[in-house]
Amino acid sequence: MDNLVFQIQQDSEYAFKQLYQIYYAKVVSFITGIIKERDIAKDLAQDIFINLWLNRKKLDISKNIQNYIFVASRNAAINYLKKELAFSHGTIEADVRTSDTAEDNLFAKEISLLIEMVVSEMPKQRQLIYRLSKEQGLSNEEIASKLGISKRSVENQISMALK
Repeated sequence: MDNLVFQIQQDSEYAFKQLYQIYYAKVVSFITGIIKERDIAKDLAQDIFINLWLNRKKLDISKNIQNYIFVASRNAAINYLKKELAFSHGTIEADVRTSDTAEDNLFAKEISLLIEMVVSEMPKQRQLIYRLSKEQGLSNEEIASKLGISKRSVENQISMALK
């Protein structure tokens, strides 16, 4: 990946296309999970990659391009939500109660985003078990039965996911 980033910083459109193909769908899914609007998530993802290309010479992204992309995605989603909240409520500062609610909603969205970032990095099986348990509310027995594994395996995977 370091070589790919280096090539992008050296103006390689081919390397940039490779990076785009690796991450675009993941970024769209990630942002959609936060804002719940796929078409807007696609637009935001496009903006992230455009900005990455336009600023490729200035950015210090060589250390971890994946982190850079997902932090940019999180920020884009949060900024979008802030704008939506401000638009739908007039101005957030106009009403203290609205401001508190908007801040609470934004905080909740940010926490959800951080959880989603961590979950998306888990091994596939652990990720599936976590989602079945926490997002779909299935019991450990139901997950074990559905996946054809032992209840103990489910418990171990959930324990590791929560760590």
